Amino acid sequence: LENSEPPKTVNVSILIQSIGPFEESNMVYQIDMAYREYWQDLSLHSDNIVKHGKDNYNIMLEPVAIGSTEATGAYLWRPDICFPNSEPMRSKTGDMMRDNVAMQLLPNGNMFLKTRLTLVLKCPVSYVYYPFDKPVCALRVETFGTTSEHVLLKWKNGNDAIEIVPNIQLAQFKLLHHKAIEGFVISTTGNYSALEVRFTFHRDIMYFILSVFMPACLITILSWINFFISPSAVPARASLAITSFLSAITFYQVAKYDGLPRVSEVKAQDIFLLICLMYNFAALIEFTLVEYFENPFIISNKSDAFYADNNGENGKKLIHGPSDHSNDKLRNRYHQKALCVDHYARIFFPVTFVIVVIVYIVVYSVATKFTDSEFIQCGQPILNAYGVPIK
Repeated sequence: LENSEPPKTVNVSILIQSIGPFEESNMVYQIDMAYREYWQDLSLHSDNIVKHGKDNYNIMLEPVAIGSTEATGAYLWRPDICFPNSEPMRSKTGDMMRDNVAMQLLPNGNMFLKTRLTLVLKCPVSYVYYPFDKPVCALRVETFGTTSEHVLLKWKNGNDAIEIVPNIQLAQFKLLHHKAIEGFVISTTGNYSALEVRFTFHRDIMYFILSVFMPACLITILSWINFFISPSAVPARASLAITSFLSAITFYQVAKYDGLPRVSEVKAQDIFLLICLMYNFAALIEFTLVEYFENPFIISNKSDAFYADNNGENGKKLIHGPSDHSNDKLRNRYHQKALCVDHYARIFFPVTFVIVVIVYIVVYSVATKFTDSEFIQCGQPILNAYGVPIK
């Protein structure tokens, strides 16, 4: 293209055939699509070439001629596009570009290129509201070596240029909407035309309810069984309290990084798991308090109540406690305190836990509903005609 010529407009449209799988540990996702380009090459207009005796023609070019240096391909121009947010080592644009490709020439010189691509694209997201978040992932198309002075990329028919097959299925996600963007990318070697489509997803919360929230609640409820066991059954209460607490810790460590990157953000899921962990810890403290009230005395081998001091024979002096009758009354008083602690725990723990869970659900439901989905740029931002980044 000569510098004196106006920039050549290349219209682009895509047909999304599948999205996924999502690899959140690497912050990437896969997309399978039919990529289509439309432009006009006046040197191939019907007035400039032989029609072979036909009033109209429609030429299908062989793949070997598209952009190659062999035969006809040496004289055909095509846009040099790239996908800057893709992972080249994992995206299938080699053999796919050669085997699943079609190029069509119309009488007026219009060119049509269609190819099938499978791309693995980067999708950095924020996990503050995970799993109630609405991640936004992008697909970007740019000219690789041709500046915007020579080639302008445009979406064909705006937002309608992005077609999605009906009833597309995504694991753990629902596609809410998409947005087409046109602009420029500034580089040290010049300004390059760029297109971007942003997909907004919503996680299927039912998966997390069944695999994270319900198990965490059941482990927490399991620790409350202690409140209904007799305070005198120390081994049973001790094993149940410790087992529940250790199970909560193990589940928290497993669920925290299950398929997720090790980010420093505190996720919504982490807060819920920490709430359940704190309730398990509080149940363990309640067990300790009940056993303190249940066993206020130390009984000697002679069944005499005593308090230990620093003096006396064999290094200790036994100061006998109250009489057996008074001792029984005191023991009964402490026993009633232990029963009272259990009684209030049976009410306090479930009621407050339900209230906290309701507040948790309301807060994050409202926050995600009225908070716009945060899009994190992967690479240089796309600018509009005024040089302002497009959000």
